[in-house]
Amino acid sequence: MKVLVACEFSGVVREAFRKRGHDAWSCDLISATDGSRYHILGNAIQAARRKWDLIIAHPPCTHLTVAGARWFKGREREQQEAIAFAETLWGCCSRMAIENPIGALVDGRKPRVHHESPGIMNGMTRAQGRSITYVGVAEAMAEQWSN
Repeated sequence: MKVLVACEFSGVVREAFRKRGHDAWSCDLISATDGSRYHILGNAIQAARRKWDLIIAHPPCTHLTVAGARWFKGREREQQEAIAFAETLWGCCSRMAIENPIGALVDGRKPRVHHESPGIMNGMTRAQGRSITYVGVAEAMAEQWSN
């Protein structure tokens, strides 16, 4: 399959699919931390509009998660733009998975990662560190969605 992992800079999900023989690519506005040549540096929506068999998207949750709901007042425009971004990704491929914490897109989940320490750790911001998919989860996604 041709797989796009949108809004991923770590390459964890991309590599799980590549290990299973898929033509998998990641895309983000920042460079891939693993230095892979299978990373598109740029706009995820533009990349998603290409021909893909599967798109897995991790849109930035800053304006989508209820963990930051107390900060939404005065940022309604940013939240609407974030929702529009996710909805545009939704329409780019018939096989689509969009990760979203409890928030504007998904009900019924309990918050967990917003309890992590603030600041920069291991050369990454808190938001970057929190956005990296666990290797086991990425491998399970690749296994399940490859069959």
